[in-house]
Amino acid sequence: MIGSHLGPTLLLMGVSLIVSLLMSVPAGIYSAIHQYSRGDYAVVTASFSAAAYRAFFSPCCWCIYSPSI
Repeated sequence: MIGSHLGPTLLLMGVSLIVSLLMSVPAGIYSAIHQYSRGDYAVVTASFSAAAYRAFFSPCCWCIYSPSI
């Protein structure tokens, strides 16, 4: 039973890892090269906002739209 779900789980984890690396490495390089510029602040704000969305806003949406809770 677990074995049938292992393949799709590993595929999802691999794709999400690749996508996150493709987004975060260039953003980090840009922030390192252009320190204290508007672009640096935009990248930092976007990264903190993305982390806050995942940690805070997603559970709020689940509570609002889930009839079973």
